[in-house]
Amino acid sequence: MFSSTKDGSTTSKEEFAKQLQYLYNRVHTLENAVKKEGGDGHVAKIKAPKLEPYEGGRDNVQTFLTQMSAYLYVNEALFSKEAEKVMCVGGMFRGKAVEWFEPTLCDYLENDKKANRRDDTNEMFGDFDVFARNLRDTFGNPDELRTAERQLM
Repeated sequence: MFSSTKDGSTTSKEEFAKQLQYLYNRVHTLENAVKKEGGDGHVAKIKAPKLEPYEGGRDNVQTFLTQMSAYLYVNEALFSKEAEKVMCVGGMFRGKAVEWFEPTLCDYLENDKKANRRDDTNEMFGDFDVFARNLRDTFGNPDELRTAERQLM
């Protein structure tokens, strides 16, 4: 049996089934592309401003992390892996911060396999929150609560 097309030609069931399968696959591919770009459905409606590099100061590590978290959120479609987030943030380091991060970054880049890397490298590149906690522990004020109390007095 044949079906008619707009231009008057006919299409067999097999040809029709092939076209239908092609369209199904194309829709599926496009849906996956949209999901990949939008992550959890969140689509950025703003462009995040360019962030200032982080030098490694005690007084602004939390501010830097908050700004970076907002940047990563707005641009989540760019980062499919935790390691990509860590490298993005690490690229903003200067001075003492880059001195702290460089050995870990080199360990990650020079050793393709997890088994060849240090444990702390795998932890930081495997979970952005672990990376942020290490940054905060290294450069943050160890006595943040008391400092805040003194400033309020």
